[in-house]
Amino acid sequence: MHKEFQGPWAIAFSDAYRTASDSEVREALADGQVTDAEYNYFVNRISNCMTDLGLTNVKLKDGEWGYTRPVKTDEAAVDKCLQDGGARVLLIRDAIARNPEHLDEDEIMAKCLVRQGIVPKSYTAKQYSRESESENFSFDFDSPEFDKCNDDPLGLSDE
Repeated sequence: MHKEFQGPWAIAFSDAYRTASDSEVREALADGQVTDAEYNYFVNRISNCMTDLGLTNVKLKDGEWGYTRPVKTDEAAVDKCLQDGGARVLLIRDAIARNPEHLDEDEIMAKCLVRQGIVPKSYTAKQYSRESESENFSFDFDSPEFDKCNDDPLGLSDE
């Protein structure tokens, strides 16, 4: 068995490592970090698999995942590309970039929404949690301000 992972994302690394069926995925996760080279390798690996299925406009970087289905594609085959291709590696890296210290998600989202001015200063993490759970938001869920918080709740991006 592998050593214990350390740091705020230790559980995510441990779970992904333990459940990985691919030796390259395990190798990328083994040191408790995902380098740029590893990230790009798995982006290309998944993109190539999806392109081989006939999908186009495949985008898998910087927390954005999407593709176009010009042909009928078996969803199980797409899932297999993601799982076998190392999607967990990408997800962990994107999550770390968005929230390096693994702070409470509801807390950072509520604070960001207040900073963006789309909820009152009295808005709380509990409110955000309830609204997220019910998908009944007291603010404009489709607003650019929400998108900004969802993408970068701590304001860490260079953009």
